[in-house]
Amino acid sequence: MEDIRRILAVSWMTQYCQRTVHFAVSLAAKYGAELSVIHVIDTLWTQGWNLPMMSIPEEHRKDMERIKAELDGIIGSETKGGVKIKQIIKEGDPLKKSEGY
Repeated sequence: MEDIRRILAVSWMTQYCQRTVHFAVSLAAKYGAELSVIHVIDTLWTQGWNLPMMSIPEEHRKDMERIKAELDGIIGSETKGGVKIKQIIKEGDPLKKSEGY
């Protein structure tokens, strides 16, 4: 049997990732592994706009807070089993390789 030490669960849209996190927590508990949940917020749409728009920074801040709260809720309900979960929220291009991961 393989020795699984780390598990990475990817959250793509918080309303659909609850099952993903649940299964990742189950695997982490089974193998005694570290679990990280990552969510990358696509910010490419904010680049290159030259039109007067609503406050993009304010809307972005609200989106960040909403996503963090949703992930906190999902992860919070899963941590009751004693599995430590590291939450990572990044901004940028979700398809681009990130340094350090």
